[in-house]
Amino acid sequence: MIARPHQLSVIFVVAAALAASACAGNYLPGTKISETPETRALYEVVMKYKRAIESREPGKILELVSRNYYENNGTTDTRDDDYGYERLKTVVLPELQQNIKAVQYRILLSRIEVDGERAWATYEYFTTYKFVEGGRAGHDVQNNYNRLDFALESGAWKIVAGL
Repeated sequence: MIARPHQLSVIFVVAAALAASACAGNYLPGTKISETPETRALYEVVMKYKRAIESREPGKILELVSRNYYENNGTTDTRDDDYGYERLKTVVLPELQQNIKAVQYRILLSRIEVDGERAWATYEYFTTYKFVEGGRAGHDVQNNYNRLDFALESGAWKIVAGL
């Protein structure tokens, strides 16, 4: 049987589409980040962090955080607002849990970089939350960018900065 020109063009288009899809690779859900074992593991930590924020569970956040955690709050000219794991555990997270009453947290992950045992996840976030401060209730909406820094510790990625 001899293929007609129309059949050949259909076969060519199908073959080209299959070849293109085979080369396209897999991406992490909702991103344009190529999925590898490392990026998948980091993606999972970011999503666990998101769920822990929304559920307002400090213990679940701490499970994701390194004991070497250090936060400078984006200020390099003063150390007055810097803190580490112990202050995060005993002051920052309990205060947030007490004051924040409800949270919706959306993350648009834009980049994950891995350099050996260090990694970074960059994302845009949208958050809406209800809070009580000084006995006064309120709500706020925020949209900003953030970067979580990670270190590989005993085979697991832990957050070392950026909460």
